Amino acid sequence: MNKKIKILFTTFFFIAFLFLLIGFAKADCDSGPTYTCPAGIPCPGGECQGGLVPCGRTCDDPCTKNCECAPCTLCHLFVLFKRIVDFLTINIVFPLAILMIVVGGVMFLTAGGDPGRIGNAKKILTATVIGLAIILAAWLIVDTVIMFLVPSSSPFQNWETIDCPVCGDGNCDSGETTTNCPADCGAPPSVCTPSSPLCNGVCPAGCTVAQDPDCGCLSGNSCCGIGCNNASDSECPATAECTEDECTEDVTCHCGSWSSFSGDDLIQKDANFKVVGSASISDTITSKNSYDFIFSFSSGHMADCEAYNNIKFQVWQSNNFVSSVNIGLSDINGVLAQAKVNINTNTWSTVNLGCGSTNTALWWRIDSGFDWSRISSITIFTRTTGPSVTETIWIDDMYFGLH
Repeated sequence: MNKKIKILFTTFFFIAFLFLLIGFAKADCDSGPTYTCPAGIPCPGGECQGGLVPCGRTCDDPCTKNCECAPCTLCHLFVLFKRIVDFLTINIVFPLAILMIVVGGVMFLTAGGDPGRIGNAKKILTATVIGLAIILAAWLIVDTVIMFLVPSSSPFQNWETIDCPVCGDGNCDSGETTTNCPADCGAPPSVCTPSSPLCNGVCPAGCTVAQDPDCGCLSGNSCCGIGCNNASDSECPATAECTEDECTEDVTCHCGSWSSFSGDDLIQKDANFKVVGSASISDTITSKNSYDFIFSFSSGHMADCEAYNNIKFQVWQSNNFVSSVNIGLSDINGVLAQAKVNINTNTWSTVNLGCGSTNTALWWRIDSGFDWSRISSITIFTRTTGPSVTETIWIDDMYFGLH
């Protein structure tokens, strides 16, 4: 065999043998960067290098960015899987591959021209190289899939680095909130906030209107005046985003809209005929023997008859109609309750109707499962005393208040 080729192979296999020794040597990070757990995570066992388990330990490995003393999460399962893969690849596969290259190289150099030994040496070298290529290709494919499919908010963006969120590291990571990690995301707001604006959308459990004005709104949603007895009530300060008359000031208001239940009435705003505010809601019927208003709460809003157990509105209808109105409530599941209230005709007549579980005697129909605390719509309707008519009826000053 050519002397230069022998020297080249000898040098290559000597270097490979050195890498083999390094691969089996114990890892040491004294010369590299070291990491410590956040101050908020206790590590009674101090520091300890090595180990596959990435969490729930009493000591921390300073050679890894991961805090091994942190409580285990689902994310740490992926870290454990990666550490197992790294251990098998770096500590077993690569050293074994280098060993096989050394063995194949020695067989090749000492073959002495024997075709059989040379052939066996080539087979060992070829199989080793192909095996390494398959392993590296698999690693690259997994890394590419993670890079393209995993969302940017994920704790691991590539196969090499998996950064699990740790409560106490000073960063409010994805998935951490003021509730589950106040150390990083700040303390959660106090349960009851008496100085908060009226309608910011949150009524904490267990709070009353006196403790938190938001509890004067609709089940934790913006109240649009519904839930106030009158403009001077504590639930309706002058700075509130809504007034008690808001939902009869226009066909569409902050928390819902008016329509015709039957679909063939003309529902519109009337600024010329009203009791309070700047307008009322009118219903013009044509050749009919009944009228029907329906106010439907918009998405995210509802009325709570348990907290505000009185429905109030004013209605004007002529004496062509019976001297009463029917009121229907529908909860968010479509379950119904109905009541009938006597009124005067040819004048504005005030309706005050108790609702909620304390006023069930006032309602002639309450279907099974009706939820008084989650009202999604209210319907107001009645009939004529005789043949069909063409007339206009008005509704004003409607809200849910305290009985």
